[in-house]
Amino acid sequence: MTVCSGCIQDAPHKEMYTVSRFMHKGKPDSRNMYTTMYCAKCVKKDKENYHEIVGKPTPPKKPKAKTTKKKTDVKKK
Repeated sequence: MTVCSGCIQDAPHKEMYTVSRFMHKGKPDSRNMYTTMYCAKCVKKDKENYHEIVGKPTPPKKPKAKTTKKKTDVKKK
C-alpha cells in the first residue's frame, strides 16, 4: 500500500502514478523537482499541481493458463 500525495489515501502501489513536481510552486525551476506518487483520481483532478507523469501504473498480470502435457504411450518390446 502507498499513500497518494494528492488525497492522502492508501492505494495499492501497482495502481499509483509517479509524477514530478516543482520544489517551489511560486518559482518553478526544472532543476528543483522531485517525484511522488498520485492515484488515478488525483492525476485527473490536480493537473496544475504536477509537472509531468513520470511512471504509469503497471497493469495486473494475467495468470498463465496451465497446460497439461499428455504422456505419450511408450511401446514395450
